[in-house]
This record gives sequence, C-alpha cells and structure tokens, in this order.
Amino acid sequence: MQAAELSKGVRTLKTDRPRLTGFLAWSKVKELKQINQKLIEDYLAYRIRRADKIKFQTANHILSIIKAWLNWCIQRGYLVSNSAKGIKKFKIEKNAPRFLTQEEAQTLLETAKKTHLYSMIAAGLYTGMRLGELMSLEWKDVDFKQYKITVEN
Repeated sequence: MQAAELSKGVRTLKTDRPRLTGFLAWSKVKELKQINQKLIEDYLAYRIRRADKIKFQTANHILSIIKAWLNWCIQRGYLVSNSAKGIKKFKIEKNAPRFLTQEEAQTLLETAKKTHLYSMIAAGLYTGMRLGELMSLEWKDVDFKQYKITVEN
C-alpha cells in the first residue's frame, strides 16, 4: 500500500486499504503464492452472500484492488503471475432511465425561469437533447423557419 499512497488520494486510500487488508485477514494466507483464483472468488462470494452483503459494484471494486495489488507484487518480483487475472467482474444491471412527470417538468421550468439556465433546460425538456448536445449547440444548428435543430455527432 505504500506505493499507492504516492499516487492515490486520501479518500481512496481510506476505502482501498481496509478492503485489501480485509481480504488478507479473511484468507489467512501465510505466503503470497497461496493466493489463488478460487480463494479470491470465495472471498467475494462470502462478502456478497454471507458477511455484510455487499453489492456487486463493491465486489468489483475489491477485485480491482486485489488485481492491482497482485500486479504490484509481480512488478516487485514477489509473484510470478496474477491469480486474479482470470476473474471476471460481476455484471451490474443499469437502472432504466426515469422520466419526469408532467408536474415535475412544470415545476422544473417554473423554478428555472429564475435562472440563466432556463433556455437550456427548456430546450432539453422539449427536445430530449442530452447535456453534451445542448452545450455544443451553435446558432447555425437552429433553423427557425423550419422549426428544426440539427444535432452534430
């Protein structure tokens, strides 16, 4: 973890360190070569199903930390191969987008009238354009005669 302290922020280290040391404490390995793919998978399954019922996203983060640490061990000559290399991350279902109700859209527009962002918010609501599309919009993209807006890329 000393090498990570040079390249990572304090908040990142606060989560990374306990996650790695938690794995090492749980595994009770005496030597690095005892760490294998099954041990790592068993630990992640234990954390997901039994211990504190972590989410897949957290399990993926723990896996990333273990992989990075094992790679560091390889670079230093402590290990020959990374036993976590073949472990695939858990698939995380993405939430379907939630659309504003008519009332929410009205409230948003009413509130936005008091700000300099009203035009952008209204354009986004009425056209469905994404923020990046709205931000890159230029006057040449707006055709007031044909009531069209051209979105590039």
